[in-house]
Amino acid sequence: MNYFLPFTKILLFCVVVILCSLSLPCRGKDTLTLGESLQDGDTLISKGDIFELGFFTPGEPNRRYIGVWYRSFSTKLETILWVANREKPVTNLSGGALALSPDGNLIVTNTGSDMLWSTNISTPISNNQSRIVQLLADGNIVMNNSDGTTVWQSFDYPTDTYIPGMRVGLDLQTGVNQVFTSWRSKTDPAPGNFTLGIDPGRSTQLFVWDGRRPRWRSGRWNGQVC
Repeated sequence: MNYFLPFTKILLFCVVVILCSLSLPCRGKDTLTLGESLQDGDTLISKGDIFELGFFTPGEPNRRYIGVWYRSFSTKLETILWVANREKPVTNLSGGALALSPDGNLIVTNTGSDMLWSTNISTPISNNQSRIVQLLADGNIVMNNSDGTTVWQSFDYPTDTYIPGMRVGLDLQTGVNQVFTSWRSKTDPAPGNFTLGIDPGRSTQLFVWDGRRPRWRSGRWNGQVC
């Protein structure tokens, strides 16, 4: 009796199973390093597959933005959590990119040289350091030096949505007031009229402003509740 053919099929089946199992842990990368770029159509995926960073279009197809959204939702436009170039969209559909520039900033470019957005930090990369950008498991985009020093993070620059762990507050020394700012419309993530933040008059209240006009306030904080 010839057992060669069944044995060959079994061996082939085992090889396929092993290859499939080896491929299961593979997933999208979550980091960018100097010299790398994220092109339109590519994404970064956080550990745990909860958050995703990449290009999206909320309205007109020739207006592209870099944003972070919940990966598990089928319609990402309903879960856009943070937007980088919200005031200057990429209009060249084949030329948009997110990259680390030689000066150590994270930038969004339109055609390679036309810069639309930058982290705009002045901390240079020293000769004995490297710099890396990572989408963390909590949805924060951090830019770290190789010694672990964080030089920039998206949680310090909220757009219109709160993500647990995000910092929103008033720095009494510098006067910097971190606020949430609405989209201009459902299809335009540019800053709208409404903002939410802490009263810069130091009244320990949350305010919603329509431009400069207060529209709502929480009441003073008494140490426990407003």
